[in-house]
Amino acid sequence: MGEVEYVRWRRDHSRSVAAVAEAVEAIDRGDTVEIWFSGHALGQVSGGSLRKKTLPNGKVTITEGTVIPGRTLFHLPRI
Repeated sequence: MGEVEYVRWRRDHSRSVAAVAEAVEAIDRGDTVEIWFSGHALGQVSGGSLRKKTLPNGKVTITEGTVIPGRTLFHLPRI
């Protein structure tokens, strides 16, 4: 499994691709950053919130706050 470098997100009603650093900054500001999955019978469903994670090399990335089976970063489409 590779490292997450970019996220596709919706902010202020517009969608864009952003570096993980922007998601980490949003988490640091206290914003809730969630994983969302589409294509389910219910429409979009949440995979829970993200939190930041420090890797052994000191780099900061994102990870799931709570692991929901079938709804993790690994299960999201690759861009």
